Amino acid sequence: MRKSITIYVKSEWKIKPFASTFTTGHLPQHKIERFIWREDATMLKVATEVAAELGLKLEVWDLATPRGWFNALINNVKKMPTIIFSDHRLQGVVSKAELVDRLKVTVNQLAT
Repeated sequence: MRKSITIYVKSEWKIKPFASTFTTGHLPQHKIERFIWREDATMLKVATEVAAELGLKLEVWDLATPRGWFNALINNVKKMPTIIFSDHRLQGVVSKAELVDRLKVTVNQLAT
């Protein structure tokens, strides 16, 4: 039995042109920031809280990285955010109470 929650999120790299200020005679530089969608950030927060409450390990895979994309491809993850726990999947945004209930049911099924 896996004692971990795996969550797949998707972030993007955004370029802010000329975000820095003109200083010391050098031209302003572009600034690159990582952007994560609200739904993914919400589920990441919920999964972090639930993992801490239940004493589970949390694995986060970001599809913006090659390793995260390849891992999602292997595990057939098509929609973000996706939470996987012991071969059970939750896709999309779910509430904290619903996630806790489903995890407890899954743990009880695996214990019997």
